[in-house]
Amino acid sequence: MVRNYVNKERGVSNIPFQPNQKFWEIQKAFAAADVNALQNLLGPDVVDELTNGLAPSTLTLHNVSHEVRLANNTEFSIWYRFDDDGAEVNQVWHYEKFGGGVWKLNGIENV
Repeated sequence: MVRNYVNKERGVSNIPFQPNQKFWEIQKAFAAADVNALQNLLGPDVVDELTNGLAPSTLTLHNVSHEVRLANNTEFSIWYRFDDDGAEVNQVWHYEKFGGGVWKLNGIENV
C-alpha cells in the first residue's frame, strides 16, 4: 500500500498496459473479423460468444476516453466512453490475467 502511494506521488504508473491502445487493438480485430487475433485478446468467458458469426465491418468509433476503475494483480477494469456512429457508449471492460501473464478482455458491462 505504501509502495502504491509513493509511486502515485512520483507519477509512476502501475497499470499493466495502455488502455486506449488495447481498446483499439481489440476494436480493429473485431472490424477485420480477425478471429485468430481475437482468440489471443479475449478470455474464455467471452471468446466464443463474441466471435460467433463475426463478419468484417467498418469501424465508426470516435472520441475514446477511459478511466481505470479497478487495478490489482489479476484484474483490471476500465470504463471506456466513446461515440459509435453518433451514439454515446459507456462500457466497463474487465480484463483478467491468464497463463504467462497475458491480459485478456474477459467481460464487457454496459453502464
